[in-house]
Amino acid sequence: MTFHNFFPGRGTLMECAFLAGKERGRVNSWAEDRVNAIVRILDKTMPVSGEARQRIMACTDPDTLTRWLDRTIHVRSINELFADGSPADNLRGTLLERAYLAGKAEGEAESRADAYARGLATGIVRVLTARGLPLCEEARRRIMACTDPDTLTRWLDATVHVAYAEAVFAEYP
Repeated sequence: MTFHNFFPGRGTLMECAFLAGKERGRVNSWAEDRVNAIVRILDKTMPVSGEARQRIMACTDPDTLTRWLDRTIHVRSINELFADGSPADNLRGTLLERAYLAGKAEGEAESRADAYARGLATGIVRVLTARGLPLCEEARRRIMACTDPDTLTRWLDATVHVAYAEAVFAEYP
């Protein structure tokens, strides 16, 4: 699908959604390209177990993928590829590994939630600005400080029809 915007840079909802999706696609594409290159090189140089292949394909950390890609040319075994790469490598199969991975998953989830809230808040400010509604600094701070996705979504919905920026709060406290 091709997206055409007749008013680029104006912060329309469609444009904001398109640009957010485009950026997420770039990140996913970059990691996917690295994973495919690593697997392709290893397949030509050594046998790769299903477990090792799954570990490579599940990785999304840019630093780890870059390190593994750099190593693929020189390693003689799959163990050399994974050696001393992260704190979790020394903990494989232990209770500490499970705790490490649980903490990592929780941190990633919190990061995604924070990014989602920031995106909604930014969208609210951009829509109000694009509509030419003056936004005082206090209202801007209130919007940007909010972390509740439901509240932010209600405010974003309200930005389309309010007569002045602060009305977003009046209609949807």
